[in-house]
Amino acid sequence: KNNNYKNDIFQNIMQYIHRKQHCHKTHSAAIIADHIRAICFLIHEGITPSNEKQGYVLKKIIRRMLYFANSTLSRNSLFEVFEFVLDTLPKRFFHLSSSRSAIVHILQQEYEQFLYTIKKSGNVLKKTISIAKKNNKISGEKIFWLYSTHGVPMELIMNSLQDNKIDYDIQE
Repeated sequence: KNNNYKNDIFQNIMQYIHRKQHCHKTHSAAIIADHIRAICFLIHEGITPSNEKQGYVLKKIIRRMLYFANSTLSRNSLFEVFEFVLDTLPKRFFHLSSSRSAIVHILQQEYEQFLYTIKKSGNVLKKTISIAKKNNKISGEKIFWLYSTHGVPMELIMNSLQDNKIDYDIQE
């Protein structure tokens, strides 16, 4: 198989996500399925979200998954997907079941933190977009500031720029 998402683990997870989505988006389902699987293994290995090293990578994977999940799944549906994945993966990777409560706990904490960050940074993003509309351009430095300082997901920044037809130069 030439496509990683065509294996039975991903297909089962993606089909479950599609049943739970309020709008059918295959791209989002693939990202959610892939990221949830990775998150489960990383947390099982003892990595926790942080601002350093592997913890930072895990935090960004969780945030990216939540960004895509937030637009297509309700909170309850998202946690039903987590439970489905945690029920499905241990059939092949039995050692994951010992980390189930830690995985659920961390995902719940990160979900709440993500919602807080989006709410808090939403105003900063709107204000920045409003200013950028005047010149129809935004600098890469400003994009990085939104991402690194305020935690605005890169996909959200890029979608907002595209929706508002604002040019950007990542090199600036």
